[in-house]
Amino acid sequence: MSIPSKKLDKINVRVAVRVRPMNEIERLNNATSVVKVEEKKLMVTCKSKAFSAFDKVYGPSTTQERIYADMIYPQVERVLAGYNCTLFAYGQTGTGKTYTMEGGNSEQSSYKQDPTTGVIPRAVEHIFEELEKSNTEEYSVRISYLELYNEELIDLLAPTTGDRERLRIFDNPSKKGTVVISGAEELPIKDRSQVYALLKRGAEKRKTAATLMNMHSSRSHSIFTISVAMRENTPNGEELVKQGKLNLVDLAGSEHIGRSGAEGVRAKEAGNINQSLLTLGRVITALTTSAPHVPYRESKLTRLLQDSLGGSTITSIIATLSPASTNYEESISTLEYAARAKSIKNHPECNQKLSRKALLKEYNEEIERLRRDLRTAREKNGIFLSQESYEGMEQEIAVKTEKLRELEGQLDAAVGKLQKFIEDQELMDEQYRALYHRNKRLEGKLQQRVDELDDTKKELRLTTQRLNTVDGAFEEVHGLATQLYTRLKEAREMVFDQQLDIENWWKKETHLSQVIAQNKQVVAAAREKVMAEVTACCSAISSFIESGAEHREAINRAVEARLSAVSDSLNGCKDSASRGVEELRKWMEDCEELCRNVVPKIIALSDGSSLLVNEKLNSQIEELNAMNSEVLQLLSTVKGETQKLSQILQELRKDSDVMLRMRRECTERNLALRANSIATLRQREQRTHKITELAQAILTECLHCQTENRDTFEQMEAEDKELMETNQREIQRWQSILQGYEAAAGMAITSTNEMVGEASRTITNGISSSVGVLEETCAHAAEASASEKVLLSYVDEATRKHKGMGSTVVEEFNSVIERSTEVQAVVAENERIRKERQDSRAKIEYTIAQNLRDHLEEVNKEILAMVDINYLSPKKTGKTPPKSHYPVPRDAEIPHVPKKEKILSSKNVEHQTPRKKLSRTRESLLEVQNNCLSPDTFAAARKRCLEDIGEGSVSHPMEHAARHRKK
Repeated sequence: MSIPSKKLDKINVRVAVRVRPMNEIERLNNATSVVKVEEKKLMVTCKSKAFSAFDKVYGPSTTQERIYADMIYPQVERVLAGYNCTLFAYGQTGTGKTYTMEGGNSEQSSYKQDPTTGVIPRAVEHIFEELEKSNTEEYSVRISYLELYNEELIDLLAPTTGDRERLRIFDNPSKKGTVVISGAEELPIKDRSQVYALLKRGAEKRKTAATLMNMHSSRSHSIFTISVAMRENTPNGEELVKQGKLNLVDLAGSEHIGRSGAEGVRAKEAGNINQSLLTLGRVITALTTSAPHVPYRESKLTRLLQDSLGGSTITSIIATLSPASTNYEESISTLEYAARAKSIKNHPECNQKLSRKALLKEYNEEIERLRRDLRTAREKNGIFLSQESYEGMEQEIAVKTEKLRELEGQLDAAVGKLQKFIEDQELMDEQYRALYHRNKRLEGKLQQRVDELDDTKKELRLTTQRLNTVDGAFEEVHGLATQLYTRLKEAREMVFDQQLDIENWWKKETHLSQVIAQNKQVVAAAREKVMAEVTACCSAISSFIESGAEHREAINRAVEARLSAVSDSLNGCKDSASRGVEELRKWMEDCEELCRNVVPKIIALSDGSSLLVNEKLNSQIEELNAMNSEVLQLLSTVKGETQKLSQILQELRKDSDVMLRMRRECTERNLALRANSIATLRQREQRTHKITELAQAILTECLHCQTENRDTFEQMEAEDKELMETNQREIQRWQSILQGYEAAAGMAITSTNEMVGEASRTITNGISSSVGVLEETCAHAAEASASEKVLLSYVDEATRKHKGMGSTVVEEFNSVIERSTEVQAVVAENERIRKERQDSRAKIEYTIAQNLRDHLEEVNKEILAMVDINYLSPKKTGKTPPKSHYPVPRDAEIPHVPKKEKILSSKNVEHQTPRKKLSRTRESLLEVQNNCLSPDTFAAARKRCLEDIGEGSVSHPMEHAARHRKK
């Protein structure tokens, strides 16, 4: 019987790239590293060319353990599940393929002690560990170690050279796409220590040589195969065999003959290596391009790896690289080869699980078929034929002979398989025999234990009955004791709580006495502070009144000084105007007198000499011009006095601003002082509020004082607010008065300037007119003799004009004097009004301050009376019970009722709570569903199976196997 094989979906060949560190030779050749590894991105960059189609990428620092965990560990699990797996290392010579597969040269016996251990030792040790973990007691592990040297297949584990040179490759007729190696040794191993010895023996026989590129260059390909067979039983009791195989291939490195220095035999070896690797590359190219023909048969290497490339095997490849710039071309070729191999798809298929009977039958049928073919081929002889027929027969015989040889090779391979199977069965029989005897001993012990268990059960039933009776009585007594203990604890808790309450009451009484004493001290301290603050406030009010009086006196003195200066300036202006009027009148009189004197003289001298008249007139004109200069000088003096008056008024305004600012600052200081006093009183109010909360006895008096204080504070705030508003109005009034002074002075100055200018223009025009008249008079003097009446009319006209202009100038000067008098009157009136208002305000401020002082004195008296007279203290009555303390037993002093388990443990009796059975005991432990057959019965049954396959069919393979063992 066989179980159909399980197939997985198509999967790609897993490809990993490993870059080794630079060696000494490359460093001596001044080579640089041109390979960059990015493990997270799975990318390898060689100079500017990047390759990224890989499953894993490893840098120079990667350990052997990590590579095995990533690439081989999953394959070992698949091998134990019944799959065939292959791993081969590819790369340039000297890049670390053999190191990856076999590891270093350490003599350690385990990879856990030697971190340089290669893939092959780790895989074998891993397989044994997994078999031991799975508790598989019937298994067989075999290994083979083959070498492909110059296209010749050699067994590295064969004892002699002759045996190693006669291996042949045949196609496997039972599974298409696989091959059978005739004569290859598959040695069984029982533990991992044998593997290291066999691996060392095979490595010593493998062909290696020194080249310019590698001191230990492998000159051949090696294939290390681990075959695992495990026997397992089906639920029906049938035995099945599960087989798996792991192929670990170490390919020889490709090399450039010119660079490696190979000559003679080494050159031939290098040619064969490169040829087989070239064929491998062609196979990979054909598989990735889906070519109709894949050249597996062109090389024995590709023929051996046929099932691993595109077949039913799970395959992985490790491509090794050198980072040196001298190997740039070989590195690029290796990366391209690995990238192409990543596209190969395999069809993994689990090996069939065959029963021992079916496997023997299959092997015998194959042997019989081969024997029939051989017998049929041998019986074709002894017939006479023509020459042509004979030659054709010879050719046919040659073909048949070749086929016969091939069949004999297949027969040898089948016999070898049968021999291995028989050896595996013998090994498993030995293991089964040991297990069978062990099972018999355990069954005897089990029967003895069952008998003892029956006796124990009878005693246990009697003891259980007595125990239940005692346990019931104990439970009743224990319940009553528990109730009493609970009530005792409750009574103790009540007494303890009452004592705590009494202690808390006494603590509260002590605390209240302390608080009352502290409150009295606080009230006394507050009284002292309030009295100090009231005294300070009274002093501040007195100082404020005195400073206000001093500021008012200073303001009065400054205003009087400025007013006297303004009055003096106005008087000077009036005097100057009066003098100008007198001088102008005198000048006008002189002009009239001159006219009166000149005209008669002109008339008298008209007959004399006109020249003399002209000279006289010119002298008169000069006198008039001098008078004009004097008048202009007088006007300029009046204008200067007016400008001085304007400057005095501006200085007066500045002084007024300074005084107003000083008054404002004084008011602000007063307000700040009052605000501080109010804040202090508010603090006292807050403290009084706290005292009222702590001392309930004086609550009413404190509330009354608090109300009065609040009224006082509100009154003081209202008065301060009114005072502030009054000050603001006074400041605004003073500003308006000063603005009126300034406007009136400005108007007076402007009017005076206009009048002076107009008078100057009038006088100038008059003088100009007089000069013109005199000139006309001089002009007409020559004609005096002609008309005396005309001359008189001219003189009258000039005199009349002079009188008109003089009266106009006099009126203007009189108006200036009148305006100055009005300004003096306005200034005097404003000063009188300011003094009256200032006096009234000073009286109001004094009254307010006096009221505040009186009120503060009343508040101080009330506070003294509140603390000294109205403060109440608790009195002793003698009825308060004294402090007492009654002892209460603690928890440790009350004997508690222990639990049943503790009582039993104190008596050295183990108590266990009965648990529900989780499993059901069979009626008889000796009734086994599958009885274990004895080894003799098992061997007899196997013999009968072989006989049932066919009479005489088994004897022939046995004899052939015996002959093969002898060989």
